[in-house]
Amino acid sequence: MNQQNNQVQNSTQQLTQEELQRTQVLNLQELEETIKFEKKTSKKPAIIVSIIGMISIIFGSSFLAFQHFSAKKVESSIQKRETKEKAIDKKLTTSKLTCEKIDANLPDGTDTKFTIDYTFNKDKLTSFTKKFEINQTPGNVQGAVTLENYKLAYQSFLNPTLGYQITVSPKDTTGLIVNVQVNFEKLDITKVHPTQATHPSTSVDYQKDTDKKIIQDNAIANGFTCK
Repeated sequence: MNQQNNQVQNSTQQLTQEELQRTQVLNLQELEETIKFEKKTSKKPAIIVSIIGMISIIFGSSFLAFQHFSAKKVESSIQKRETKEKAIDKKLTTSKLTCEKIDANLPDGTDTKFTIDYTFNKDKLTSFTKKFEINQTPGNVQGAVTLENYKLAYQSFLNPTLGYQITVSPKDTTGLIVNVQVNFEKLDITKVHPTQATHPSTSVDYQKDTDKKIIQDNAIANGFTCK
């Protein structure tokens, strides 16, 4: 009887140990599966969120860049159009008047040619250039003396200032050319040297915005031919 009881106890103990081992294995497997599942479920959302975030950032940056580029492009187009319109308007309202006077066989032994180019905006004076050419009359020795006197005299006229430029240069060996450029947009008339007013080739005869017709009438009255 005791022997049977011992066998039963031994069997029970053996069964209990086997079940325990099997239970431990099952629990270990479940634990591993759980860890794997947690790893999978914890990584995937993070990766997905990161990808979505990157896409959003890239899309947002691209959109802002596109907006900035589009705004700059529109602004540039507007500026170009305005510049073009101003240039067209200025071209349509700008006019010129060329007046010329030629004197030959003068008593001082010279021939002269005086050309003045006036520029107007809406028939109001904005600038002008003067070109005064002095040449010795062929065969007249007095002309050589007159040219030398001109060369010396013009040294005192070389007084350029902002908006008023003057040059005096020889023409071959028997002539002289005086060039004057006046831009009323830059010129302060009070800065022009008083000497310039003593000779027609260097004087500033009119103020800014003088009417075109007044200048033309005066030039014709002084022996100029205008066109």
